[in-house]
Amino acid sequence: MNPSRTSGFCFIVDPPSQNRYQVYSVHHLPKAPATLTGDFAKLSPLAAISGIQTETSSVDGIRPFCFEFNPGDPIGNYQIEVFINGNLTTTLNLNVVSK
Repeated sequence: MNPSRTSGFCFIVDPPSQNRYQVYSVHHLPKAPATLTGDFAKLSPLAAISGIQTETSSVDGIRPFCFEFNPGDPIGNYQIEVFINGNLTTTLNLNVVSK
């Protein structure tokens, strides 16, 4: 994402073949945010510490994941685990700092 337009990040899952696959991610925040928004609005902010799981998507081809940062979101190390067909395939670490 372009930080001058919006604050957030995106990553893509680019599978080695065009076969259909199941994908989801689990996001671990450094501490509980003030609130959760979007698909996670119904969850307790405390759930963010132990990990928030996205819905499982059944896709073929590239699958983008995009997330925005909001006021009250904690700074620090975010860890994103990406699962394909139920198996952990990669872990992304993102360090969010204040301006």
